[in-house]
Amino acid sequence: MSDAVWTIETPVPVIAPMVDVVARPGANRIEWRFGAPEYTVVRLERADAENGAYERIDAEIGSEGVTSYAIDRSAQAGVDYWYKLIALHTGSEVTFGPFAARAQSLSFALSRIAPNPSSSGPVRVEFALPRDARVRV
Repeated sequence: MSDAVWTIETPVPVIAPMVDVVARPGANRIEWRFGAPEYTVVRLERADAENGAYERIDAEIGSEGVTSYAIDRSAQAGVDYWYKLIALHTGSEVTFGPFAARAQSLSFALSRIAPNPSSSGPVRVEFALPRDARVRV
């Protein structure tokens, strides 16, 4: 056993994000949290195979609290896709991934109510249907 004291003179950045790929009916949702706040996602890329050609996709990007997300609504049910997050950090691009997902078939989907719990004020409820239809909430 040693009596040595260790001191870190310079903070060590943690860049590895927490990433979760959620297969949803009619879409894939990629969620992440970076270990350092100076990372910003600039795009999401997708391929049909892990070592395939990745192309930028038009994904809905947003955030809920400390978790950011991208939703790929162009994903076809039952097809395997691979994703990469391309982030910007101090002027340089950093790639995270690949991450795999397979969109589920859509029958009816209802998201979490946000904010939850809700004491007063407006709430947001997202839903999805496999085709155009009348909906009464």
